[in-house]
Amino acid sequence: MEVVVLSDVAAGRRVRACFQRIDYYPVGFQAKHGEPAPDIVVTLDLEKMEESGLPWARTVKAQLTVTAGNDAPGCSNSYSDHLAPPIVCLQWSGTLEHSSTTTGVSSSAAKYKLVAENIAKQIADSLIKEFQQRLEKEGTLPELPEAFYPPYRPAPDLPLAGFGKTEIVSSWHGLLNHNETLWRLDLDGSAIDFFNEMPQRLAAAGWKKSSSDKQYLRFTHSAATLVAYVPSQQKPLLDAPANKPFLYVQYVDRMTQDEVRAAIDQALATGVSADVLIHFERQWSQEQSQRILEMFKTQPARTPSASLTVAKLYHRLKQEDNAREELVRTRALLRTVAEYGDLQDNLKKLAKELGDEKLAEQPIDTKVFLELGFAELKPGESIAVQEIGLEEPVHFFVENSEGELETISVRAVKAPSTDTDPSQLAFVQSGEHGRSWGTSGLSHSLRFRDRYCATFSLTPLADSGRFRLEVRLSEN
Repeated sequence: MEVVVLSDVAAGRRVRACFQRIDYYPVGFQAKHGEPAPDIVVTLDLEKMEESGLPWARTVKAQLTVTAGNDAPGCSNSYSDHLAPPIVCLQWSGTLEHSSTTTGVSSSAAKYKLVAENIAKQIADSLIKEFQQRLEKEGTLPELPEAFYPPYRPAPDLPLAGFGKTEIVSSWHGLLNHNETLWRLDLDGSAIDFFNEMPQRLAAAGWKKSSSDKQYLRFTHSAATLVAYVPSQQKPLLDAPANKPFLYVQYVDRMTQDEVRAAIDQALATGVSADVLIHFERQWSQEQSQRILEMFKTQPARTPSASLTVAKLYHRLKQEDNAREELVRTRALLRTVAEYGDLQDNLKKLAKELGDEKLAEQPIDTKVFLELGFAELKPGESIAVQEIGLEEPVHFFVENSEGELETISVRAVKAPSTDTDPSQLAFVQSGEHGRSWGTSGLSHSLRFRDRYCATFSLTPLADSGRFRLEVRLSEN
């Protein structure tokens, strides 16, 4: 198995543009223990390969399995609680079937060069597509203070003796954890024997059972967790010891709630923005909740997720009128994103808790958009030229021919391919009954009131990574 680890995910044009760092480990090599954890681990397994033909006309057929993820590999169980880091779990896999014929004579060093380049491009294209879809739907984490990345400390000895051969696959530390170690355990006996005996050993060592069955167990010890499981591809081998089934055992030494709250206090003391701290909402103390709410009063929320958190915070502090007002702002900001995931359902849930389910449905007043910084598009009135950076949204609203308010949000993004301009204009256009979104080169037009048109155009500013945004209003 070959392993590629990718760190610092960001939207980009190629794999190397998607990540700030890429490390490659061929068979027999692994990352040094104690290093910062990567964002994504990619594994490449060559399942089979056949060659045929003559030296000057050679056909290669290959099948590869590719996985990419940031969670326990091959684990079909999941668990989340208030100490889990604020990240989206990814478990992606695919099978690549390759067939090609190469004509000509090449040296032994270059024998598979074209095949490898073709396979690498197909894998990269598939991964980039998956990452971009995730980024569009979930967004990215902001840069977090170092306090949320505690120092590494080694894993303790675990009661694994006698079950078979153990090997550490990886051992690093990351967001909200001191240690994340994964062992591979090649069993001498059956998996059933392991899952019958291991819970007793863990209980004797002071661990508490969270879940356990014949192919999975989860135990906790203070904030630390231990998971052992049969990876999905091994399930048919549970009762066949002769086939040497293997297990994965994952240990995670997580920050305690007190440690996380101390990190939040440290971030508050250094003036970190509320948009950063909002990702740790589940760990806020009552006193921290009040302090962060005061921050939002001077730094209003500008994303639907942040606004919904503020509304829930008001509700938690029994300030129901403020919660209702903020929930209306959440609905307005919800129009600015293409994919809103669970936000809509959570919004409706909070409206119900506040005793007014109509909050999730009633039309949004013009003044709400103006309070949130939306610019109104009016025939005969010009819009000031703005300078913006990548992924910096700008919002507008307009009254359509039916008297309803439509919104459009635009931002500059990196293009997904070097075959086009390096940057594009992304848009989200929303109305009372639906929305559309996409990218449109460096400009996009919106027609309204059956006779007017608004054209949004980006002009890259040389070598600055910034853009000039112009809006032109005209009659059709």
